[in-house]
Amino acid sequence: MTHVTPREQWNRLQEQIQKGILEGYPNPDRNGCPHGNVLVELALRAARFDDSIEEDPQWQHVTHCSPCYGRYLEEFQLVQMRRPVAASE
Repeated sequence: MTHVTPREQWNRLQEQIQKGILEGYPNPDRNGCPHGNVLVELALRAARFDDSIEEDPQWQHVTHCSPCYGRYLEEFQLVQMRRPVAASE
């Protein structure tokens, strides 16, 4: 039996949740989808660990719309790539 680190467990759980959202909420007509840079702003807020995001109606939509969530994940990854690496990393 291989040892799974807490980080590996967390990553696996995160991937399962992301897959569930990406597949579970089709919205082919894109009803209620945000316009403009809303997904970029949400990605920036998430990267800053802004807890108020949970109350944002736009965030509520994104977490219940597979197409928007996919675009949000792309923006979030771009934000993560642009963040400076901390000295301890």
